[in-house]
Amino acid sequence: MEEFATDLAVVFFGFGVFGGNPSFQFNQTRDDGQGTQGWSIDRIGYLTQNEWGLALAIRAALTEDDMAPLADHGSIGLLTHFKNNMKYLRKNRKEISHLLKQH
Repeated sequence: MEEFATDLAVVFFGFGVFGGNPSFQFNQTRDDGQGTQGWSIDRIGYLTQNEWGLALAIRAALTEDDMAPLADHGSIGLLTHFKNNMKYLRKNRKEISHLLKQH
């Protein structure tokens, strides 16, 4: 449980892009000399990239911070998850309004 809280603290303190960007890495390899190719994925941290995007979206909804820097510095995957989660939060605003009132 502490590991997830650590990742969420990164978002809370405004550094979510640094944790979210490397949370998923895709690498493709090709060796023409040997005629081989392949791919690999790596995960860093405890949250998935979608969970990082959701955490960033919740923070944006609660704080109304300017999230424009995310577009400049976020990876394509993180930015996509952030945007999808923001759409979800806007669509379901009624269901989460009690959270926004408490803030």
